[in-house]
Amino acid sequence: MPHRHHTGIPAEKTALESALRESEAKYQRLIDGLRGEYFFYRHDASGVFTYVSATVQDILGYTPQQYRVHYADTLTAAPVNKAVIERTQRGLSGIRQPPYEIEVFHKDGSVRHLAIFESPVADEQGQTVAIEGIAHDITQRKRDAENLSLTEAVFNCTHEGIVVTDAQGIILRINPAAETITGYRADELVGKNMRMNKSDRHDREFYQSMWKSITETGFWQGEIWNRRKSGEIYPEWLTISAATCSQRGTHYIGIFTDISQGNGRSATDIEHLAHYDALTDLPNRLLLLSHLAHAVERAKRNSLRGAVLFLDLDRFKNVNDSLGHAAGDQLLVLASQRMRGRLREADFLARLGGDEFVIVLEDITNPTDAADVAQALVNALSQSFHLAGEHEVYVGCSVGISIFPDDGEKADELIQHADNALYLAKGNGRGTYSFYLESLTRQANERLSMEALLRRGLERDEFELYYQPLVSVKHNRLVGVEALIRWHCSRRSEIVLPNSFIPLAEETGIIAPLGDWVLRTACAQMRNWLNDGLPLQTISINVSPRQFHRPDFVEQVRNTLTRYAVPPSCLELEITESTLLKDATSPHLE
Repeated sequence: MPHRHHTGIPAEKTALESALRESEAKYQRLIDGLRGEYFFYRHDASGVFTYVSATVQDILGYTPQQYRVHYADTLTAAPVNKAVIERTQRGLSGIRQPPYEIEVFHKDGSVRHLAIFESPVADEQGQTVAIEGIAHDITQRKRDAENLSLTEAVFNCTHEGIVVTDAQGIILRINPAAETITGYRADELVGKNMRMNKSDRHDREFYQSMWKSITETGFWQGEIWNRRKSGEIYPEWLTISAATCSQRGTHYIGIFTDISQGNGRSATDIEHLAHYDALTDLPNRLLLLSHLAHAVERAKRNSLRGAVLFLDLDRFKNVNDSLGHAAGDQLLVLASQRMRGRLREADFLARLGGDEFVIVLEDITNPTDAADVAQALVNALSQSFHLAGEHEVYVGCSVGISIFPDDGEKADELIQHADNALYLAKGNGRGTYSFYLESLTRQANERLSMEALLRRGLERDEFELYYQPLVSVKHNRLVGVEALIRWHCSRRSEIVLPNSFIPLAEETGIIAPLGDWVLRTACAQMRNWLNDGLPLQTISINVSPRQFHRPDFVEQVRNTLTRYAVPPSCLELEITESTLLKDATSPHLE
């Protein structure tokens, strides 16, 4: 047999070692390629690191070589060093150690939290020769846990009640303060709808307005009455905020404070909070409904009329979105003050919530009186507002009008009709008003147009006096004339008779300057006729009750007669009895 040469190393062992080296190389390339929250290491029985994966630099800022050198310096304290050493010794004795957590320093000096998973590595004889480990960076998880713990402490320790609901109003969580205020345990409320605490002191429109604000701005704040478990109704100051979670959708967070008498409020304060808006101090919806109900009953009883004006600001959301809620609140206060300044003392102004207001007018002569007030409010709110921070803003308003008892005899019905008319006004371009009935809107618009033409007619000298002779039948001769006004309206290209414009002039107050013009023109003409030697004894003019009741009327007539040298006996002033019996003043237009 031929002699076989032996190298001393079995071929099978060589192949096994080669495969092992190739496997370890693949393993190392896999580990070195990882980035993120893990790094891998191995150290021998003497504690010297024989391998640290490249991912250590992502977590601790050291390269693998630097980490081997500075390992002891990365540990935060001597007790930790000691604990690590003891664990290593146990691991080298072959005892598998449970995972543990440790704080270490990053290269930049910040602290990192690591979770350590280690296992012993044995040789062929079963002797432990090294420790392999995986370090998991749990710093962010630790911080999140601490923040969550702090948030939970605030949630549980605050004296304000907190309720968290889902998008449908189902209660998900309440805090201990909410349990104390409402009298319910958490397990009695969780899973239930917030409606179960309603006091029935607010109507449907109140909640519609509240949720409209939340939907549009993500926020609502105000007083609300709710019911405790005992059945007691109590006032609370409530803030509702919408919180959108990308995974769970929209949630609502309600934070509320008990403002009942037992919590530092007097009975007077509670009554005021129950009926007045906290921001503007205007009457709220509850007081509005009560006042309007009484106004309707009085109008029916005395055959009178009134009006409900539903108003909201046209660009209020723009102010809230661009300048914030504080600026929006300031704007609401300024707007309410400006509105109050355009109304009579007897007119009722209330805030429904958000930028919605309602005005109740009583004892109006006809619907056009309400239109006058609406137009005055539109004009007032179209002017600029100066807010804190030197911000100048323009908002404007739209107004809807319902008339009572014509359009309804129930308070909520009249408000709803005025709200419907408001939408018509907005649909017509905003910055205007509309009546619940279209025919009234058309009449009011025609009246406004005529009023504008009357004022321009005075400015453009479009009026003329015609003189009707007064003849003495007994003496068969001319003894005087009666001055009759005519209007050459440039827009209509025709002569307009007095019965078409005098009633409107009376209502709007234009009759005063128009009457002054008639007096001056008639006296000037009388002087011309007297100079020409015409045998006229008198000139007669009609006088409006508005002129007649003015404190300076007598002085004005005396001065005009003196100016044109007309004898007082030549002037006759005519006032009809029916006109004298009417109250020709319109309190909205004084």
